[in-house]
Amino acid sequence: MDYIGIQAYFPLVDHKNPDVEQISSGWAKYLPTLEAIHKKHNQKILFTELGYKSTEDSAAKPWEWVDNPESHNKLLSYQTQVNCYRAFFDTVWEKDWFAGVHLWQFRADYASGNHSASYDLDFSPLGKPAEELIRKNFE
Repeated sequence: MDYIGIQAYFPLVDHKNPDVEQISSGWAKYLPTLEAIHKKHNQKILFTELGYKSTEDSAAKPWEWVDNPESHNKLLSYQTQVNCYRAFFDTVWEKDWFAGVHLWQFRADYASGNHSASYDLDFSPLGKPAEELIRKNFE
């Protein structure tokens, strides 16, 4: 086994429109468990999936798809998506036990300005403010 794979759709807050500090505090409750798993198995952890929608509740329910019927009233929030990624990079990215991340969802068919309204709420950071933040952190 090369890595321990975890899908990292943790609920990090219990409210809408959280700031980076609030989301980072949410990560703090999971970090000891993740480190303990790493130590127990002596393997680094790879987030096999992590992603955030462009919705005001994306840190509270990161696993929830925007095309679910209960998601029809979601409100757009590029800032919450950015805050989620900023908190991830600030709290997890440099941990010794962390091996890397597969980000959800980059679309092969993305074309700037050529997408549906539901795309704005979706997980993809392409063409949104989160894209630049992610790019800078992967440099």
